[in-house]
Amino acid sequence: MAKYLDTSQISSELMQLLKEAKERIILVTYSLQVNTQIQERLKTPAPAPASL
Repeated sequence: MAKYLDTSQISSELMQLLKEAKERIILVTYSLQVNTQIQERLKTPAPAPASL
């Protein structure tokens, strides 16, 4: 069943996707307006995992 999200839920879900992404994330949308925090997260590569 489809989920209908309001603006804050979309931001929250998007941040969660960005945090959990292992390699890359592909967003397909005709229009996307995101807050500054998400913009910075999209620009910044995730840190490499520490090796022992």
